[in-house]
Amino acid sequence: MKFSDISKPSSDLLGNDYCSNVTLKAKGLSAGPVSVSIETERSAAGTLSSKIGGKFAYAGLNFDKLEAHADGSNVLETSLVP
Repeated sequence: MKFSDISKPSSDLLGNDYCSNVTLKAKGLSAGPVSVSIETERSAAGTLSSKIGGKFAYAGLNFDKLEAHADGSNVLETSLVP
């Protein structure tokens, strides 16, 4: 080992780009016939972004995916069961 290589392991450790995203998921919550899921993410900047989703069926109409995002966008997926 050369004298110039002594700082190499520490600079490799400090120079790596580590992921700092934190995600919290809660699934399987049920409120009667409705299944609810909540997902919250924290970015590297520290901001929180959440979405809430659910699914249920009524009279042959299945709401397979129903989501509301923090930015105001929505997702809806449905299917019919004969």
